Amino acid sequence: MYFADRAEAGRSLGELLGERLRHLRVPDAIVVGIPGGGMPVAIEVAAALGAPLDVLVVQRLGVPFQLDVTTGAVAPNGVLAVNTHVLRPAGIEADDLADAEEHAREALGERMRRIRGRRAALPLRGRPVIIVDDGMTTGATAYAAGRAARDHGATYVLVAAPVASDRAVERVGAVADEVVRLETLADGTAVGGYYADFPPVPDDRTAVLLAGGGRPGGDPAPGTANTRSGNARPGTARAPGRLDVPPDAAGLVIAAYTSESAVHSPRHRRVAKHLRDAGLATLSLNLLTPQEELDWNRAGDAGLLAERLIARLEPLERIDSIQGLPLGLFATGTAAAAVLKVSAAAGPDAIAAIVCHDGRPDLAGPDLAQVRAPTLLIVAGRDRHLFELNRSAQQRLTCTSRLLTVPGAGHLLQEAGALPAMTDQVRAWFVTHLAGDPAVTAR
Repeated sequence: MYFADRAEAGRSLGELLGERLRHLRVPDAIVVGIPGGGMPVAIEVAAALGAPLDVLVVQRLGVPFQLDVTTGAVAPNGVLAVNTHVLRPAGIEADDLADAEEHAREALGERMRRIRGRRAALPLRGRPVIIVDDGMTTGATAYAAGRAARDHGATYVLVAAPVASDRAVERVGAVADEVVRLETLADGTAVGGYYADFPPVPDDRTAVLLAGGGRPGGDPAPGTANTRSGNARPGTARAPGRLDVPPDAAGLVIAAYTSESAVHSPRHRRVAKHLRDAGLATLSLNLLTPQEELDWNRAGDAGLLAERLIARLEPLERIDSIQGLPLGLFATGTAAAAVLKVSAAAGPDAIAAIVCHDGRPDLAGPDLAQVRAPTLLIVAGRDRHLFELNRSAQQRLTCTSRLLTVPGAGHLLQEAGALPAMTDQVRAWFVTHLAGDPAVTAR
């Protein structure tokens, strides 16, 4: 199948998705396009589904002097997807990749301002999200977009493109609940080869499409008011949380997240239950307000998240049921960097143990060398680029540390035995380092 243009491809894709979503009984979905070529396709998909439309900005990582080669992509909230299979042939070293990521994140911020302006993002929390692009060769941009949607509370992620390679489908399947395509991209073939008309879609055009693409599902267009609360960094803002203390608790584990949906997700509720079954109290915190969850710059700010967490530590001394208990920290995503920053700032006796699952500990930067708490890093076995980021972070730790993978598992730990394997490792680490050292107290 070949397409006259992106609009025709979007109409065909929308028809297929309408049937698919009705079959799966997935209501109230939000369609988000990946700029630039994804937006003309996404508009047609949103119209076919009667769904609200938004954009999810992702910035490509390129290879110097080889502009047609994509090494990966960055998305808001600290998400990085890397095409590891092209790094070595292209001669890209770790330092080069770090520099490329830094420049890409600067470009990402500029693109978000240019495309979205003062238009607020539609809230993804608690909603199914359909991510649409005009084609996928490596899957890096769609993967990064999927991770960003997950971090912002999407309950179901479907990635759709008119044409996609087998490699891209496999890769994106590690983060998405489902990947849909109309045509298989043949090896060595460019996405544009499947379109008769395939002009570039610059960011200013994407901004126009976002503003005028319509939201037939009835959701209001994102407001024009800026959702940020100025330039202040309210480190003392209260982070809502839930404290559960079993009888004769031997320690306290604070779980830090950046969305309310993460606090209440089945995976993280299971982690908390297993810790309580082992005699450890749990306090689950969302470090952001509902409004801030929509501001990707705040959600990706490890320093701000660390300030929020520090503000919650001091009052623990006044809670009788947990007073004097050894303290452990558990986190995912960007919050992983935040708990490491907290440990580095708190001193050697304040934190008894740390576990980061599916996180970005590398974003803690130079603070990694100051962490003294025994630290466990856990990564899904199929997430190779995240494994490399965690390995890089572990090499900068001077404390006791381990890096473990969950074999054969994807981002959601849906594979048989994956979630129990992860929770068992988390429980064992905290029981060993908290229950075994009662002299370490929460401060």
